[in-house]
Amino acid sequence: MVRKLLMLAVCAFLVEGCTPKVDFSEVSPKIADFHPKSVVVLPFTNSIGMESANQATNAKVVGDLQKSGRFDSIVEPAKVKQMMVSNPKVLDVLTRYRTTWTAAGICDPKVSAWLGQAFHADSIVFGEVTSWSEETTYNHHIYTSGAALRWVDAASGEVFWKASETYQLLAGNPCIFDCSNPDHAMDLAMQILFDNMPAAGTTAPAK
Repeated sequence: MVRKLLMLAVCAFLVEGCTPKVDFSEVSPKIADFHPKSVVVLPFTNSIGMESANQATNAKVVGDLQKSGRFDSIVEPAKVKQMMVSNPKVLDVLTRYRTTWTAAGICDPKVSAWLGQAFHADSIVFGEVTSWSEETTYNHHIYTSGAALRWVDAASGEVFWKASETYQLLAGNPCIFDCSNPDHAMDLAMQILFDNMPAAGTTAPAK
């Protein structure tokens, strides 16, 4: 949110290694037994009808995963989309996977395993763009972006980490030096999310 813009500035200038707290984060106790070397990133979706927001978020997720240095192999959403177009079964499987998550809050173990085998990955990241907007008031431009994601063990369907973050940037109206956009707000939301990504093979933090 807006408060986090100040927090990030303080972290950057005063405290090396400071990480703003993410809006929501839940880590499975079983993460200590999780040692993934590869990940497939499923294309992000949204309910706001903005495919450009999905595409931008896909690129940010892949970029942050690459920067993390955690994985030997990352299957990008573009490759998943290619298979969805060329093989209708892949589209059906992904639709069922998301439907099961929405309805029951679980990842189907059989579908998770199928996805892992199909994309040669031992973990899965998928999620949604929850907000992507620009609002203008008499005094301000307000840029808001957010996302929710999960990190899943492909072999079992166990959700080892789920998290969400919404970030809001505030600029003057008219803006001069502080102009921005929802794309930059999502950059900062993703930075906070992945700075809080738990390390696999370690004990889950206490709640």
